[in-house]
Amino acid sequence: MKNSYRAIPRLAAVLALGCPFVFPASAAQIDLHSHSYCSDGIQTPESMAEDAKQAGIDVYALTDHDSTACLDRARSKARELGVRTIPGIEVSAEDDSMHILGLGIDSDNGALKSLLVNTSQERRNRLKAILRKLSQMEKPVDLEQDILLPKLNFERRLDGLPPLQSSPGEAALLSQIRGQITRPDIARALVRKGYAYNSRDAFDRYIGDDAPAGVPLKGPPFSAAIAAIHAAGGLAVLAHPYTISKYKKFPVSFSGKSFATFEDLAKTLLEAGLDGFEAYRPNWEKDLSDVKRLQKIAADFAAPSGRAVLFTSGSDYHGYAPDDPNRLGARSLGVPDVPEDVQAQMIQALARVAR
Repeated sequence: MKNSYRAIPRLAAVLALGCPFVFPASAAQIDLHSHSYCSDGIQTPESMAEDAKQAGIDVYALTDHDSTACLDRARSKARELGVRTIPGIEVSAEDDSMHILGLGIDSDNGALKSLLVNTSQERRNRLKAILRKLSQMEKPVDLEQDILLPKLNFERRLDGLPPLQSSPGEAALLSQIRGQITRPDIARALVRKGYAYNSRDAFDRYIGDDAPAGVPLKGPPFSAAIAAIHAAGGLAVLAHPYTISKYKKFPVSFSGKSFATFEDLAKTLLEAGLDGFEAYRPNWEKDLSDVKRLQKIAADFAAPSGRAVLFTSGSDYHGYAPDDPNRLGARSLGVPDVPEDVQAQMIQALARVAR
């Protein structure tokens, strides 16, 4: 299936998205899932845009977890470099095992802002609950000194600012930190304190979903996440669906309802307004069963409903540091060899929500 990027001329893609510049007549590359330091990435939004340019990405979305704080910076730098940016977000729904991408969102929308305020508070509640459990396990982690201050100083270093030598207090730290405090931040603290070898070990032994100090996030119901994304003018897409279809033990329960199979869940999500699935990720061709399963779900839904299901491509790139054992996600932006009909569908869908 080595046919994809040559199929959609860049000029056509640019015109469809209303871009003020013209690309050479070759293939368009689209990556709709990435993270900066405004969630759990390790790069500034400006360097993410530079990575997109270097990787030959024509259209990419910054989709930080439950945060739009870096979107303006990302778009400004991308515009300077000639890369089209789709404003996005990744909403942590339900118990944090279901993530829904919002693509083409208006970050000033009131419904979306309200949802994110609630999710941020729930993240802080979970953070403190995890720390209490770790303390009970005799693996104490101090919120200010071990998590918040290192998080802020990490961001300050990337921004070219000197580190703070002491904590100004929890409230002051939280007001200055741009990113969400996520479980990877706790994992890094566990590694720094010598409790874990690396982030993967920290999740496996301490803070993962089934680990002793694991605490589920009380995220919004999937219907509320989809509704907020639509209210903000965006497309709602289930991120990395294989993490549910392959790694969740069915039956599963979401929003108080039990689902016997992934197909049952996917149908309910689509009926709730979900626009599509992130079907294509790096190395997707190594296991075609994931894509074929989604294709059948889409076909079964489209036939009676008359509504097409969108498939998107995304790397889930978090930035890259070769010597970082705690690196998350793909090593680079881009999803090679996406089929030509999928690319055409993405271009048409993005044109409807381009901002």
